[in-house]
Amino acid sequence: MTVRRTPPRAPARRPLRETLRRALAPTAAAALLAGGLALAAPAPAARAAVPDTIPLTLTNHSGLDQPVYLYDLGTELSTGRQGWADADGVFHPWPGGTIPPSPAPDASIPGPADGASATIRIPKFSGRIYFSYGRKLDFRLTTGGLVQPAVQNPTDPNRDILFNWSEYTLNDGGLWINSTQVDMFSAPYAVGVRRADGTTATTGHLVPGGYQGFFDALRAQPGWGGTIQTRADGTVLRALAPGHAIEAGTLAPTVLDDYIDRVWSRYSTATLTVTPFADRPDLVYRGRVSGDHMDFTDGSGAVVTSFQKPDSDSVLGCYKRLDAPNDLVRGPIARTLCAGFNRTTLLTNPDQPDTSAAGFYADPVTNVYAREVHARMADGRAYAFAFDDVGAHESLVHDGDPQAASMTLDPLADGPAPTPTDSASPTSTSSPTPTASPTPTSSPTPTASPTPTSSPTATSSPTPTPTATSPTPVPVTGGTLYLRSGGQLAATEAASASADTVPSADGANHDGTPYHPLVYEVRNVRGTFRPGSATESRLGVDAGTTVALAPQARVSYDLTGDGTFDRVETYRYFATDPVPGWEEYTGSRSGLLSASGTLGNLDGGTVRVEVWNAIGSGPSTLRVDAGSVLTVPFG
Repeated sequence: MTVRRTPPRAPARRPLRETLRRALAPTAAAALLAGGLALAAPAPAARAAVPDTIPLTLTNHSGLDQPVYLYDLGTELSTGRQGWADADGVFHPWPGGTIPPSPAPDASIPGPADGASATIRIPKFSGRIYFSYGRKLDFRLTTGGLVQPAVQNPTDPNRDILFNWSEYTLNDGGLWINSTQVDMFSAPYAVGVRRADGTTATTGHLVPGGYQGFFDALRAQPGWGGTIQTRADGTVLRALAPGHAIEAGTLAPTVLDDYIDRVWSRYSTATLTVTPFADRPDLVYRGRVSGDHMDFTDGSGAVVTSFQKPDSDSVLGCYKRLDAPNDLVRGPIARTLCAGFNRTTLLTNPDQPDTSAAGFYADPVTNVYAREVHARMADGRAYAFAFDDVGAHESLVHDGDPQAASMTLDPLADGPAPTPTDSASPTSTSSPTPTASPTPTSSPTPTASPTPTSSPTATSSPTPTPTATSPTPVPVTGGTLYLRSGGQLAATEAASASADTVPSADGANHDGTPYHPLVYEVRNVRGTFRPGSATESRLGVDAGTTVALAPQARVSYDLTGDGTFDRVETYRYFATDPVPGWEEYTGSRSGLLSASGTLGNLDGGTVRVEVWNAIGSGPSTLRVDAGSVLTVPFG
């Protein structure tokens, strides 16, 4: 799958995923987000140590007479390596990948037959537990890491397999495990955690008739039936989340535009008040629309952040024009806006977040997918969009001293719903959210996971010197250039990756202005401009364990090599997570912050990429030589 979203992490998360970007509290005490969500609470000193592995029991009540296959894939938190765990919880790192992607080792674990149970052990991972019926899943490895299923792509080899997954983090702070619908609604299941006192918390069960009822409801809503995917024989496999359905061309890209227009009109003359932290009612931001931007001010009246008017995809994916960096200002405001747009509460309540589910999805133009998912959950909780945790409406359970975990594969046919136990309370003290990439990029083969292989040690100078090429113009072949060590852009990538260190922003805000940037350049380039094409970049970045960093990129074109850049494109920064491992910073998903000038043919011209940290107080690393790619609009 794409980039929006890596698995849930405690105590912070990315953006479903894809994202999925939670600000850390600046003090040792947890800062409560409005609605009861807590961040970064330190583990009590007296709590028993969480073991290296815990048991997870999977019970099959599916009613299907088909083999079940399990997979435990993710990041080994002690090393940051990517890989898989076997049934005993033993970690196995992925080998190197290839282009085109090559088959990954078979990481499947035989699951239980219908009516039976099986127990495996899960290690300290931030990862996913996949399960599939009838057939094993097809995972591939590329030079950027693991290629996960992306079934919005019609050529994905997993398109006709019935499967689903849960996301979890097990670390010294305990276990967080969810039932997620951020990417799709498919084979039903529930998750649980058994506490030291013997009680169990579960979430994810459907109401009786909920599985078929969900698909019936989508078909009954004009325009939404196309989100449903079936096999050629008519077997229903899943419904794509709306962002993915827009990408697949099965849902109108303007599906929420009418509501967005009305919100924009309303707040051009009214004030939207956002109080993002429940334990800080004095911290209030006020938003007003001015043209195509909504500006938010703090108590002093100073503008602290602005949002360009979002399109439907930005709202449904909680990204692009509603990007939510891992900071303490823009991120919390963006999460609140995202929840308000998806739940369509912004016109009925000018004080956000609105945490009462009674008023959610009441507008005729709303996120029908999210509405119907929540309506069919036995406890009302779900992860139907990336920030469904605003107000504590997410389907996640957590315990700091977990004795065991569980997954129950529920019936696809109608049947009685199991009685839910005391699932995550609205006053839970730590709540990572699912971050599967909200809007992965379609391609003939699935795109690479946003957290591929472990981050190599930085080897290059913080400020590599651009290296001039041969006097003969370099043709742009296929429009693809690779960031290489030594400050080069090259037409080929190296056999293996290395890393350059991106200097710290030194605690200041350098959004939009390069600050000690790394510079990668190729000169004397010739290429024909392709009208209608655009620049795209896929950069591997890693902040290690440092919180609140945000790399930013700028791409510049000097068409004739005269020293003047005719086109400059600056992309919005990318909020990294504090878990070691590569993440993918993609220009199209982050969106343009600014652009100036026009493009034309390259005739002995220069292409330059600059990368710097826009915010933060520490360095990050940039993957080079292999895995960071610039696609330019020239042939």
